[in-house]
Amino acid sequence: MPNENVNVLQTLIQFRRGTEEQWNLVKDSYIPRAGEPCTTIDGENAGQIKVGDGVHTWGQLKYVGVGDLKVIKIYGETVESTETTVDGKTYATVEEAIADAPAGSEVILSGSLGDNTVNIDKELTVNMNGVEVVNNEKTPMEVGVNGKATLKDGGLECNKNAEPSLENSGEVVIDGCNLTRTVDEAGNGYYTGVNHGKMTINSGVFSAPGGLSSLIENGYQNYSSGNADTGYVAGKNQQYPELIVNGGTFISPFYVIKNDDNGKLTVNDGMFYGTILHNGLEMVINGGHFTTTDGFYPLSIRNLSDDLNPAKTVINGGVFDGNCKTIIYNCGEKELSVEVKGGKFIIAVDEKYIAAGYEQKKVDGWYIVSKKGE
Repeated sequence: MPNENVNVLQTLIQFRRGTEEQWNLVKDSYIPRAGEPCTTIDGENAGQIKVGDGVHTWGQLKYVGVGDLKVIKIYGETVESTETTVDGKTYATVEEAIADAPAGSEVILSGSLGDNTVNIDKELTVNMNGVEVVNNEKTPMEVGVNGKATLKDGGLECNKNAEPSLENSGEVVIDGCNLTRTVDEAGNGYYTGVNHGKMTINSGVFSAPGGLSSLIENGYQNYSSGNADTGYVAGKNQQYPELIVNGGTFISPFYVIKNDDNGKLTVNDGMFYGTILHNGLEMVINGGHFTTTDGFYPLSIRNLSDDLNPAKTVINGGVFDGNCKTIIYNCGEKELSVEVKGGKFIIAVDEKYIAAGYEQKKVDGWYIVSKKGE
């Protein structure tokens, strides 16, 4: 008979998972947090674990093998708790904390978000405190049309059909909040992040297997559907969804970003391993590193209409490398409105896309676009 006086400690360990190919793409750039366990899900190292120290990159870290097994303190003695703190006051659930928190407060998690979708409808900072939330039944977090949230230091994952890890209809700033999906197949697939408002990404790792769905959707599948899940509905989401990327690492063998109906996309920086599909309103690329690994192209663009989907494009900078066969692929039937005014390219850009008054020259193996005479 068990001793009822024995305390059983339930420890919740969150693993960062990735395929061997995905890890290889970021092995020199991604630094796992101190104590963060990371595992490879395929290849010869499948199931093995590396533990971050906050200093070394994934490629520099060693697998924790049988020969050097040891007790590793990962998140301390963390239980699957939904307790949340606001201004020193502790609440039993995240929902209670958000409901009571004054606008502008910081909500600090201690563990799980619970089983329900957490809705944010005011201005708040959500400090995830290193928590990687996995909810495979429904979207872990939604930002409503009146919400203005900053998400930092954690992660959200969902592997439920037609449920993203994060859905935004208001305003959200992502500072080190990772978005993940590890299953994407017929009958169980969807975008990892959905933006029907204004989303600013400053840092984080965003990854999906890409068997079926784009990683991040910005804009609408069908603007005029009358359904807020797929189209614009006044009072439910925003007419012109806007995604601003200032940093982060984006990994998907499919589309890393799909800029859809009425969507505006600005890329200032970041690491992109996959293709951006642009058939929205406009896209401006000022910087970033775009690496093609599948032999195709970093940018797929199509002009579907003159109002919601003209796919206007301006490229002012960025580095485009890898094994691409072209830089800009027209996946539609209409001519494209593209102006390339800067950037560094592993292969030549089609001359018809070079903006008036600009030229590309081959320098040290790269095609550099700049103003004529510079």
